[in-house]
Amino acid sequence: MTSLATEYYQIFLAQGVMFGIGAGGIFTSSFVCVGQWFVKRRGLAVGLASVGSSLGGVIFPLFFDKVIAAVGFPGAMRYSALLVAVPLVIGCFLVRSRLPRKQWDKQAKSFDLSLFREPQFALYTLGSFLVMWGLWVPLDFIASFATAQGFSSVLALSLISIINAASIPGRILPAFLSDHIGHFNVITVSDWLVGVSILCLWLPFDFDPSHAGIIIFCLVYGFVSGAFVSLLMPCVAKTGSIETIGMRFGTFQMAIGLSNLTGLPISGAILARQGDATYCGLQTFAIVATLLGAALTTVSTRLIAGKKGTWKI
Repeated sequence: MTSLATEYYQIFLAQGVMFGIGAGGIFTSSFVCVGQWFVKRRGLAVGLASVGSSLGGVIFPLFFDKVIAAVGFPGAMRYSALLVAVPLVIGCFLVRSRLPRKQWDKQAKSFDLSLFREPQFALYTLGSFLVMWGLWVPLDFIASFATAQGFSSVLALSLISIINAASIPGRILPAFLSDHIGHFNVITVSDWLVGVSILCLWLPFDFDPSHAGIIIFCLVYGFVSGAFVSLLMPCVAKTGSIETIGMRFGTFQMAIGLSNLTGLPISGAILARQGDATYCGLQTFAIVATLLGAALTTVSTRLIAGKKGTWKI
């Protein structure tokens, strides 16, 4: 429908509202299903399932850039719809729920704000909210940043694919490790590394440009951000019983959705405030948000470890 849009409100309804509802439903329900099937190796299972978005992130920037040059924007959107639809139909036939289907309960909650009375869940959700605030800043602004630093348009666009390519092992290896030393332990470390990588490997190049340095940042950032994304849901599952996993996912995703809705507009406003002349403002925003989120996640991890009486959580 976006390919047929000619007015802004049509784009808003199609790409904003319709796509957002569909993507949110697919993401949450599919991860709930994967999480139900695994306990001891849940981190690796969800990590492998999340690799699909990284693979898409490698393909789509290059695919869309080539197709839009050949057939224009409307045609590129239709080809993109086809590229998404084929594996999505296959996925819909393959996905299975482990738990028996319940009778429809009108009183059942899709999300439950009372879960925030649990300190470990509340701190983890708030920490993840803050990390998400800053997480997408490099992905969305690295191409324009690189162009301003003298990259060619093709290489600047390729940086997005580099981040997503590095995210593939980042979603598998830390997830595998987390099954042995604890999901919360690994995601806490990855949260800190996300903030530190922006601070040490991206912010300096706003003042002293380096093509090689920016590419190295993309590789490092792709890996550590992939670890964070792949472990989000396994950690949510660990905050309660498997019977409440759907409600916990829904409540958590509601908070994360608000984070994704507001983070990038804030970053864009900061950049505009600085006249699009420097990226240090939005970089600082991402650094502060991710490091604060990492600190809250650390506290949540310690609370859960104390409650369960083990460091491996």
